[in-house]
Amino acid sequence: MLGRLFNKKPKPFIDELSKWLEEKYGVKAKKIKHKRSFKRWMMNKAARIEFMHFSLEDGRSGRAFYSPFIQAFLDVDAKGVKDDDLLMAYGGWLFLSSGLKDNFIIKDFKSKKQRREYLELKKLMGLEQIKIVEQYKIGHSEIFVIEGLLEGYTTRCAGNAQVDICFDEMTDYFHIPTVYFLLGEQLFRTDKI
Repeated sequence: MLGRLFNKKPKPFIDELSKWLEEKYGVKAKKIKHKRSFKRWMMNKAARIEFMHFSLEDGRSGRAFYSPFIQAFLDVDAKGVKDDDLLMAYGGWLFLSSGLKDNFIIKDFKSKKQRREYLELKKLMGLEQIKIVEQYKIGHSEIFVIEGLLEGYTTRCAGNAQVDICFDEMTDYFHIPTVYFLLGEQLFRTDKI
């Protein structure tokens, strides 16, 4: 009743997030606060993405997105990541997980040319002790997730010879899969709605 008096609409996604957090982390949510709604173009469709902060009964906290697919990022891993950048990571996670599920992204393939070109480019840029962590094929594009040393710092990169993103261990971005940021930038390529 008070919600109606003050024109507040119920937010059913908060209840869904609460259940999801308990399933994922094994403890109840202590507090969930809706921070804002992002409006973006995703896959040529308008989308509304709810953004929330949460704290759990065991003291952990983080940020979560709902669109209606839920993903959370704990502060221990993402404290210094800006909200808009975390939205990119969410978009990349959403694109990758749905693509793998629907088989329009594959992991098991042999790269003829793109892998070699990307590794050569990264070596020229000074990355050493390179190892391939994952690989994805989306249509004709191949994306490689690699890790190596750059000026003594462990660095993770995702991309190919045309598009690339890297984070070193000194940033909070390092603790979130780099491919999420890369794919999120591709997914949200257009401006806000």
